[in-house]
Amino acid sequence: MEENIEYVIDFILPKGKPGYGSFEALTYITFQNQINNGSLTSLKALKIPRNTNIFNVTNNIIIEHTGCYIFTISGLLKESGNTNPLFNIQLENNGISENLITVNLNLEQKLYFSQTKVKNCQKNTIIKLTLQKANNSDASLEGANLIIKKLPL
Repeated sequence: MEENIEYVIDFILPKGKPGYGSFEALTYITFQNQINNGSLTSLKALKIPRNTNIFNVTNNIIIEHTGCYIFTISGLLKESGNTNPLFNIQLENNGISENLITVNLNLEQKLYFSQTKVKNCQKNTIIKLTLQKANNSDASLEGANLIIKKLPL
């Protein structure tokens, strides 16, 4: 027996300022897999809204507006040896660098990770992602993704 069922979705879009669960802008950046020491290379970046000028993602990732941001990084750090490689995100502004997130293997051979930090950033802050390992290490960083959200605070 076949029933013809209809559904009605009825809702009202809210008006006013965005709430605290919202964001003013977002960028989602995917990176190439990394096997060498040094900076990660972005593959592609998605910005929401598309025309936002809050983020500049070209050769570097630059925050163009002062404000409160949420950073979420995920990926896979692995190595067959035990040289303890690490991956980190640094914020640089006016020649001053600050570590935001650091991930290391701590003698593990494989670590799937995801970390989130909230940070106030100044205009023209450069975000640097790097893999640091010993020269004889086969460590790699795979599937790295970074999401940055600007909060409307």
